[in-house]
Amino acid sequence: MNIEDNAANTAQNQGFCSIAEIEEYKSRVKEDIQDDEAKIASLWNSLFHKEESTMPKTPVQKIINLANLGTGILDGVILGWKLYRKFHGFKSKRRH
Repeated sequence: MNIEDNAANTAQNQGFCSIAEIEEYKSRVKEDIQDDEAKIASLWNSLFHKEESTMPKTPVQKIINLANLGTGILDGVILGWKLYRKFHGFKSKRRH
């Protein structure tokens, strides 16, 4: 079955009597498709492009953000120190 046969069968099943009715149906279907595309686009954008405010709103949030930043920096420094001791200490032990 090709597209023209499908369109003819749909037209017969819908009870279209004239070309004007077919064109009206076609325009309604086209509008429905455009509405669905707009809904899909908005859902897609909301899924991958969530807008978050970068500024904390309350003093408590500012303190929490500062604590999170501080712990992240401290964690990085400790990791760096451990790696430095591991690899630097390994080389110095070999030399002696």
